[in-house]
Parts: sequence; C-alpha cells; structure tokens
Amino acid sequence: MKIKSVSGYIWAILTIPIAMMILISSTPMYKFFYGEEGLKISDHITGGDVVEVIERDDYSVQIYKQIFDGFFIERNTGFIQIDFISDRDLPSQIEEEIDYNKDGISDFLISLNTQFNECRLIPKTEKVGALTQEKVMVLENRRTIRSKIKK
Repeated sequence: MKIKSVSGYIWAILTIPIAMMILISSTPMYKFFYGEEGLKISDHITGGDVVEVIERDDYSVQIYKQIFDGFFIERNTGFIQIDFISDRDLPSQIEEEIDYNKDGISDFLISLNTQFNECRLIPKTEKVGALTQEKVMVLENRRTIRSKIKK
C-alpha cells in the first residue's frame, strides 16, 4: 500500500513541471507571456532602435533612440548610442556634430580616432554628459560610443 502512495505522490509532483512546459510552449501562452514580438533583449545591451542614419562618403552614422529605462519606471538619466559603420575601413579621424533630439541644435561634438579607438565628446547642451564607462566599443568596421544624457 505504501508503494502505491509514494509512487502516486511522485507521479503528481512530476506532472506539474511537464504541464507547465506544455502550457508555456503553446503559442497562445507564449504570446501572453512574451507578446507578439517574442523575447526581447534589453535596450541597455542593444542600444535600442535606430532612429536616424546619416550617410557620409566613407561611412554612415547611426543614431539610436534615447534610453532611460529603469527596472520599473523611467530614470531621469540615460544614454544615447551612436554607431559609425563602414563597408570597408573607417576613416582614421571622424568628427561629427550630433543632434540626437531633433531640435535643430547640435547637442554634442564627437571627435573619434579609429586607429587608437580614442573618443573626445564635447557637450553643447546641459542635457549631455560624458561618455559611458565603455568609452569606444570596437567591432569590425564599426565603432560604437554611448553618451550619458538627462531628460
């Protein structure tokens, strides 16, 4: 009699994770938990969505949306990501005026040396801070910088 009781309890305990796996793997449940777009990587990792692309002769500048995400609510400080991308080697020196909020006023000047991966950021408004701790992120034919910003 005890063997039947113990095996019954074990069976009941094992069916709970199996039932949860079946429910979560179903499309309606997946959409309920993760939405239509599915699992999304945090904007703090990806930099968010590209909102503007500026084409130059040798490279392009991608400006991303402003990120103020907090755990539950938006923060008063965040960052803006800028990518410099080329199909071939980037120029050794890049200087760009960036107007990230589209108000017609330059927000900061970026001076980027792609050979030594050094960047100087000159704020032109009070909302712009220094570069984030990552400084210049280097990928093949791409340099990425992030500037701290305030709302």
